[in-house]
Amino acid sequence: MKPAFAHAVKGTRGDGVYLVRGGRDHTNRSAWYFIRVHSPKIRAFFKAISGGKIDLAAYGEIIESGYGEAPPETIIAHMRAHYGYTG
Repeated sequence: MKPAFAHAVKGTRGDGVYLVRGGRDHTNRSAWYFIRVHSPKIRAFFKAISGGKIDLAAYGEIIESGYGEAPPETIIAHMRAHYGYTG
């Protein structure tokens, strides 16, 4: 998946999980992604996020994704309960 420029990234201390939102995917719709970034790639991930289009899967595992400006509260609650997400 290649979201366009992501204007917001929120992190967590639990399991290296980040919420990336504000990008546009191949359908040109706004999308959000929860990604677990592999620890050796964290610096490269943050550098790539600030640079425009990136392939999120190159930096870790996409756990959840969907369309819209932000994930539904049910998804956020799931990420908190199962992955320690604190954002």
